[in-house]
Amino acid sequence: MGEGIPFLASVRGYKTVPDVDVDMNDPRHSPYFAKMYKCMGGLSFHKFDKDGLPLVIERVGLYDSRRLAHICTLDALLELHTDLQEYLFRKLMPEASDRKGTLVDKQCVIFDCTGMGLHQFYMPAMGLLRAVADNDAKYYPERLGRLFLVNSPPVFQKIWVMIKRWLDKGILEKVHILGSDYKEVLLKYIDADNLPEYLGGSCTCSHSSNRVRSP
Repeated sequence: MGEGIPFLASVRGYKTVPDVDVDMNDPRHSPYFAKMYKCMGGLSFHKFDKDGLPLVIERVGLYDSRRLAHICTLDALLELHTDLQEYLFRKLMPEASDRKGTLVDKQCVIFDCTGMGLHQFYMPAMGLLRAVADNDAKYYPERLGRLFLVNSPPVFQKIWVMIKRWLDKGILEKVHILGSDYKEVLLKYIDADNLPEYLGGSCTCSHSSNRVRSP
């Protein structure tokens, strides 16, 4: 992304990349990406956690998973996911390493489940999710520092029984499933000024509404 390639996620808090949002008026975006983007909740590379890991925030509770499964091919979803991962590892992690003074090769992820309901657990969409998880296990092993699922509703606890079967033990040990009382846990790992206000922090940068998505 950047340097002739349109941004596929918003970015905040990096010196080598200006603060930027996804511009859906950018003619370099394909019509296909525009259709997929409308089904997604919003993703941001948003500063760092206390260990210096890049912080990735995604509003998974706002996904229209049924529609996404109908319009999106597996190849297209994997291509988008890979583009985002490669940008993180090739562009943002080198800055994170320079900032910390040692190699940084993992990410800290927050999945905000606000808005999540049973309607999102559409089996064709779950198949796409499993394919993405398998892809990460194959091509990006040991790249997860920790994962927080916040505002997780009771229905997620039931679906988690199925999802965790797809993940190896090393990944599961890094997953924190939290309800609405998550703020104290997040602030243990992330400074308040690096965490959006709606997640319990003090950051009020322009894209950090309760959607994260910028448009």
